[in-house]
Amino acid sequence: MASWQGLTKLDILFIWDIAGIASMLARELTARSLKASCMMRREFDKGRISEFYGALLHDGSGFIDASRTASQNARILHFSYLDSFSVKGHSTPLLPLFKSHGRKIIMHYHGSDIRGKGTQKRLYYAPADLVLVSSRDLLREVPDATWLPRPVDTDHFKPLQVARKKRSAVYVNVISTWMGTAQKFCRERALSLTVVDRESDQWIPYSEYPLFLNHFEYFLDFKGQEELSKNALEALSCGLKVVHINRQGEISFHSDLPQTNRLENVVKRYIRILREASVFRQRDLG
Repeated sequence: MASWQGLTKLDILFIWDIAGIASMLARELTARSLKASCMMRREFDKGRISEFYGALLHDGSGFIDASRTASQNARILHFSYLDSFSVKGHSTPLLPLFKSHGRKIIMHYHGSDIRGKGTQKRLYYAPADLVLVSSRDLLREVPDATWLPRPVDTDHFKPLQVARKKRSAVYVNVISTWMGTAQKFCRERALSLTVVDRESDQWIPYSEYPLFLNHFEYFLDFKGQEELSKNALEALSCGLKVVHINRQGEISFHSDLPQTNRLENVVKRYIRILREASVFRQRDLG
């Protein structure tokens, strides 16, 4: 695998990775004749998602310094989540460290990193030339942002020829607030429940996750979010039925992956956004 020291003449450098979105985009853009790479700290690649998509994994401390060195060879820097760093217990804006003449900066928010914090984080994202959000409800936090749907790799997540257990449900627990709701839902409907407890650091390796999902009939998307989570979208792509509960406790049922979330469509939208925002010149993107 290439190292960050060997990066030269990059079109886009993705710094940090949330749910594999950045590393996935980097791989697909490279396949479309752009030179893109993603940098991520190995210890935070919990499900080995970034590794799966070929991200450059940094070990130990010094990630920001390594990113600054690598960024000297990129025309666009695309940050996810990482908009500040801590100095003696105080949060300091990160993006100004990367500002340079002619270099464009994108800040990409995904959920709890900006939800309810739009006003207080204005200082952090202000230096960006473009701000992206992964779900439309986050536009309330950053009104001038642009929505880029969460991508699902449908070559990886797809229905498989395995025995799917009837009347079964799987729930990925991120915050225990909704655990009781998931258990009650399954009791009332006589569904057997399997819990992947990420609060206890339980992860299914990303390479094995589609096979794991294919054994269930239902996926419970109980996080109190307005839109379907990336995990729920991946479950839809594997042929599961998704039960979603929003912030108000309203239940909705889903059975098909939206076309807007297919990876190839998200990449096309991303390129169009860069064109329209004049982050890239027309001839650079073909």
